[in-house]
Amino acid sequence: MTSPIDAGPVIQTERLLLRPWRDDDLEPFAALNADPDVMR
Repeated sequence: MTSPIDAGPVIQTERLLLRPWRDDDLEPFAALNADPDVMR
């Protein structure tokens, strides 16, 4: 398992969180890509 320090940089503001990819990101990412309105 990777520790948070080894996972990569995290950038956070009031409205945005940028962090490295996690395995549990796959399902919501696939759902976004399957939505025709998102992909227009």
